[in-house]
Amino acid sequence: MKTIGVFTIDEMGRIMIPSELRNMLGWEKGSKISMFHADNNTAILQPSKEPAIRTCDICDEGDSVIMIKGHKICADCVGHINALGKFKGVHTNPAK
Repeated sequence: MKTIGVFTIDEMGRIMIPSELRNMLGWEKGSKISMFHADNNTAILQPSKEPAIRTCDICDEGDSVIMIKGHKICADCVGHINALGKFKGVHTNPAK
């Protein structure tokens, strides 16, 4: 078993799981994680068999979402965003 690091439990009883590890394991915001007590004072974390909460970060609905730069976006909201880009009154700032 590989040591990943040493983490401190905060005053609310939480530990932070580093983003590098979450990304490697595919754990997203809303993922359900099960914790098990093993022998020798060891805890094991693994994804729960319950499905993760996968609703759109914009409308909080939608069941088929895609990840865009760390955000879950549903097909309806992607369509609305695309439509806004085609609207002649919308101007985007050029990349600096």
